Amino acid sequence: FKKYDRNQNGFLEIAEYIDCLMEGGVGLTKNEIITIGLTSDINGDGRIDYEEFMKHFSEALRQAGSNKHSRTLL
Repeated sequence: FKKYDRNQNGFLEIAEYIDCLMEGGVGLTKNEIITIGLTSDINGDGRIDYEEFMKHFSEALRQAGSNKHSRTLL
């Protein structure tokens, strides 16, 4: 979280969060990452706090695992 909080304000701006997911190698397409980034701001304040980050980053990792498993089955 701190690595991607480039302005060190304790929050990730939406763009910072999208960069985090893109660089994190979560196995999602760019469009999936952007969608997650845009929908991850639960309280609507335009930025991602640590709690929102953990919820959505964990979800992204689970989805990536599911996608990988689904691709293996195909």
